Amino acid sequence: MKKKLFPILFSVILTSFTNAQQNTFSKVLSGEHRIQVSSLTKSYDSGYIIVGDQSDTKGLIIKLDSECIPQWNKIYKNYSSSYPGLRLKNIIRTKDSCYFISGNIYNESTDKQNAIGIKINRQGQVIWKKTINYNQRVSITGNIQTADSGVIITGTNNSNKIVAAKLDFNGNIQWSKVYSSGTANTVYSIKQLPDQNYIIVGDYYS
Repeated sequence: MKKKLFPILFSVILTSFTNAQQNTFSKVLSGEHRIQVSSLTKSYDSGYIIVGDQSDTKGLIIKLDSECIPQWNKIYKNYSSSYPGLRLKNIIRTKDSCYFISGNIYNESTDKQNAIGIKINRQGQVIWKKTINYNQRVSITGNIQTADSGVIITGTNNSNKIVAAKLDFNGNIQWSKVYSSGTANTVYSIKQLPDQNYIIVGDYYS
């Protein structure tokens, strides 16, 4: 007897509030495949861009207009591995009217989850991408654009150490660090200070 296969549906719930916490609209986007949404930012045309992953294997970007009606979506694959583990975690707007996305990508040769940074234009086309290998499993959870138009990616490794990498405007790695003096289970945010240094915020469960 043949088994019936049913598509797995995803639902993305979008809710907007005013400053007075009044609900202005709610939208549910549904379709095939299971997805996990990780981050959202305003687009340059007053819409929104959502990033996440599809079935834990492919990076996903959804572009919405100002009323949250889908305009386009992009699927990004890990072409360097037979195991296509690519998860997009954060998206920010850049000073040159593009977007920068950070996340995790599986490295088959080392059997580790590396960091990845991807810069895209307004149409979702890749301008450059860069993988950062820490020789350990890492979880990327934050990014910022720096004063010199570069970007910093940050997160933690499987030893609960903070990791960070600085890329320049063209995606070249300027430095990559593991901070062994501090421990963190999760890094939530990184900010650049007026003195051009950086502060990272996270938590640690002792």
